[in-house]
Amino acid sequence: MKREFLKNLGLADDIIDKIMDENGKDINAEKARADAAELTVKDLQDQIKERDKDIADLKKSSTDNADLTKKYEDLQAKYKTDTDALEKKLVEQQLDAALDAAIVGAKGKNTKAIKALLDFEKLSVKDGKVEGLNLDDIKKSDPYLFESDDAPAEPKFFGMTPGGKVDTLQGSKGMEQQVDDIMKGYY
Repeated sequence: MKREFLKNLGLADDIIDKIMDENGKDINAEKARADAAELTVKDLQDQIKERDKDIADLKKSSTDNADLTKKYEDLQAKYKTDTDALEKKLVEQQLDAALDAAIVGAKGKNTKAIKALLDFEKLSVKDGKVEGLNLDDIKKSDPYLFESDDAPAEPKFFGMTPGGKVDTLQGSKGMEQQVDDIMKGYY
C-alpha cells in the first residue's frame, strides 16, 4: 500500500500514518517469515550440498575402502604365505639337524650320502628326535658309509718291519741289493 493511494481516498495524515504503521507491522512480520523461510531454504540447500559431498566422499572412501580391504587381504595372504614358508623351513632345519645328530650317533661317515638314501616323506621330528628313521637297513646295504664296530685290522706291511732296522728288511741282503732286486722285478 502506498501513501498516495490513501491520500487520494481523502484520508487525513494521522489516519494514513496509523494505517501505514499497522500495514508495516504486517509487512515486517511477513518479511521476517519470508527471511526465515529463505534462511531455512538456504540451510537446507547447504545441508543437501554437504550431504551430496559426503555421499561423494563416501563413494570415494568406499572405493578406497575396497582398495584398502584388497590391500589388507593381499598383505594377509602374503603374511600367511611367508609364515608357512618360514615354518616349513624351520621344520626342515630341525629335521636336518636331528638327522645329522642321529647319523653321527650311528657312526656314519658321510651324512650327505646317507641322507640321499633316506625317504624324507616318512620322517618327522618330535622332541628333537627323528621318527621313522631306520639306519639299520642302510648299515646292512651300504656298510662302507658307517664305521665298523669291529676292532681295526692291523696294517700289513710287506718287505720290512715298521720301526725295524734297515738291515732286517730282507734278512741278510743289503739295501743296495734289495733295490736292485726290486728294479729287476725279483721281488
